[in-house]
Amino acid sequence: MALVVNTNISSLAAQRLGVSETLRAQIRSINQATRNAGDGISLTQTADGAAASIGSLLGRMRELATQAASGTVGTTERSYLDQEFVALRSEIDRISTTTEFNGQALLSGASNTFSVFVGFKSGTGNSLSVALDDLDVASVGLTGASVSTAAAAQAVLSNIDGAISSVATARANYGSIQSRFDAAIQNLTVTAENFTAADSRIRDADIAQETSLFTRNQILTQSGIAILATSQNAPQHSAVRNHIEERVPEPKSSGGEVTKKELDQALARVREVFQKADSRVEFSVDPELGRVIVKIMDGESGTVIRQIPQQEVLDLAKSLEAPTGLLLHHKA
Repeated sequence: MALVVNTNISSLAAQRLGVSETLRAQIRSINQATRNAGDGISLTQTADGAAASIGSLLGRMRELATQAASGTVGTTERSYLDQEFVALRSEIDRISTTTEFNGQALLSGASNTFSVFVGFKSGTGNSLSVALDDLDVASVGLTGASVSTAAAAQAVLSNIDGAISSVATARANYGSIQSRFDAAIQNLTVTAENFTAADSRIRDADIAQETSLFTRNQILTQSGIAILATSQNAPQHSAVRNHIEERVPEPKSSGGEVTKKELDQALARVREVFQKADSRVEFSVDPELGRVIVKIMDGESGTVIRQIPQQEVLDLAKSLEAPTGLLLHHKA
């Protein structure tokens, strides 16, 4: 016998089978919802990475505007600064329009709002809405911005500050959305573990019970083998029987009353001698007949070899040289 998973599902009650199948279907849906939430995290991380790049560009643009606003910069030098400023502004537009996830734009356009399904049933509360802010030049208020003159450079500083604030707000939004996805994943993971445990209690083997049955069957099998081996050793019984016949004389009439103490002492001596020949030899006393019953025990059954009068036991004990310090437990 081996410990196995209960694959004989037809033996289960129909209701329990239905519950198990429903749990398994829901577990698969939960696992997919967990992957959906993971995709949501990837989406927000992609958007956040692009926003971080835009923020870095805005920082450089503010640095250029600050430099161009100074009167120590000549017209030619200021034009160089303006060229870099305009190039960075164009790069912001390029990043915002090309950042996408699975072919969907994230930082510009009208399609950067997503609903991520993180449940395993229909209805409200099973989706998380992700609304991403546009971060293109027009959305952050830098359309046509330049640092071609000192006055323009000073004026654009406030616009750049507004753009930096917009990017920071967008990144904070991405972080909060990602935290919700993390919480959803933790909840889905715990739910899947509990559903799996419930399904296991229905379908899988009870290891403690199966181990107990396995041990019980092993004992029964080994006992059966032992009894079979004993039955095949029948000549040994004959040898013990002949040994007892030789050592125990035929019953003869008792010449007097036998006391319990005398019988106990005598039987202890006889018992020790015969049990050395075969440990299965047992003795019991029949008080009504005044006889000692000698048996060979085979498992739960016993074969009576001889019935000896109590007086003969006393006589036999006197002829045996055996220790007298043994205790006899017999059925009175």
